[in-house]
Amino acid sequence: LKMSKKKFLLLSLLIFFVISYLSISFSSLTHAQDVDSNVMYLPEINLDQGWQTGINFTNLENNKINLALKAYSNDGHYIGTIAGISSLVTGETRTIDAQDLPVGSKSLKIESDSNLAGNATFRTIDGKKSEVISAIKDASTQLDFPKIFENDVYSKTITLLNPNASNAYISIIALNNKGIEIAHEALPPIFSMESKSFN
Repeated sequence: LKMSKKKFLLLSLLIFFVISYLSISFSSLTHAQDVDSNVMYLPEINLDQGWQTGINFTNLENNKINLALKAYSNDGHYIGTIAGISSLVTGETRTIDAQDLPVGSKSLKIESDSNLAGNATFRTIDGKKSEVISAIKDASTQLDFPKIFENDVYSKTITLLNPNASNAYISIIALNNKGIEIAHEALPPIFSMESKSFN
């Protein structure tokens, strides 16, 4: 799949098409925008009720840094800036429970004035499974997935976040194990800061 001018963020992989490889490309009517090096994104911060989510931030500098956590809804609307965390001293790590975020929060934009590490930790209520997803700095204009297994017993999902100021348009190309295109589909646009998942 060839993406043209927009940059997107990918959270997690998953599928169930009867294909071997998948490529996703993004295009829009505007030129590509660079994602600020001091801005990070967490595209998926609230899973279903069987999971607990923690948002973690660590100051990697030898001095105090300032930051702002901005929450967005699933359709990209700005909900508000998270209160109670505006700075971190040297080496400090802070954790926020996703349940304390504004109602309807789907993704986070993290702005800081220096180097910051961030991630989301997902744990099942029964404690049997835990996953960590790093906050993303670098967006991409093309996403290529490795081989997708047929008849996989696990449900799979692709989540995309558009960090640009304008809409982006998506094309998905499915390839067989010989690299030959077997399907090509254009999907609805993803709006600015919208987080969209595909099964």
